[in-house]
Amino acid sequence: MQTLNPRLAKKLAAISVAFLTATPLAGVIALGQHPVPQYGNSGVLQASVSYQAAAKPSQTAHTRESFVTGVVRDTVTGQPLSGVTVWVPEWQTSTTTRDDGSFNLAGRPGGKSVIVSIQKPGYTPGSATLDSDRIGSGAPLQLGLLKGDSRTVVLDNNLRHLGDGSYAPNSAGASQFRGANTGPTLRRQFALHAGALPKTLYIGSVVGLDTAMAQQAGQSHFHKTASPVSVLINGQLIGYVGLNGDGHRLQIPPQALVSNGLNTLEIQTGYQYPDGRRIDYDDIELMLLTLEL
Repeated sequence: MQTLNPRLAKKLAAISVAFLTATPLAGVIALGQHPVPQYGNSGVLQASVSYQAAAKPSQTAHTRESFVTGVVRDTVTGQPLSGVTVWVPEWQTSTTTRDDGSFNLAGRPGGKSVIVSIQKPGYTPGSATLDSDRIGSGAPLQLGLLKGDSRTVVLDNNLRHLGDGSYAPNSAGASQFRGANTGPTLRRQFALHAGALPKTLYIGSVVGLDTAMAQQAGQSHFHKTASPVSVLINGQLIGYVGLNGDGHRLQIPPQALVSNGLNTLEIQTGYQYPDGRRIDYDDIELMLLTLEL
């Protein structure tokens, strides 16, 4: 059994207390509290997610394509939305919805889950993680987008790969990584004006975490444990993300913000000490960062 660096072991032990109080899909660990993030409750993406797929009869099992179908609607009105871009980075394919809001995509799944991105001008972008083990077992995807307004600020809506680019083939998400490695930290800056302080940071989707929480939830079977993702604003830690999945929300303390100036958000991937000295960063991918006022 691998011996952890004492500093990392102490940190993980303290965080594990919070993990035990969280529900299976509550991947956010806030400082001093244990909130349960509401999946899709921001209006970025509706919670109703299901999907179906089929393989072409002429294809063999190891080359079969998965066909994902679905419908995208306006979250408020329920009306189908045409012209929505539906993108699956893992499959390196995208399409747009028809007049009735329907779409279908074909691709070969390479891991346990895939991130689906949905975007339309005038609407807040959305993302969802779909478990490829369940493809073919449910109804078409039912997705929803909320019209953009001044209360939601999109910081990033692209797929981002954090880590050192070195990971074992059996680590969580290894077979589905598609983004170019950008290092262990993602930084985004945003300016605020007096009276417009965001209350919540929303992270749409995360895959690849090898944390203790992900292992306990059956999301990772890697034999080594990484610390969770740390989230900071202006150098102040506001919380952790320990589970793969969607709808991660972190409360932003007002004192962490510069109310009339430039602010810096940092997403730092976890790490471990494989030999007691060298730092090995956990390779993960995430999509969609928004601020909610």
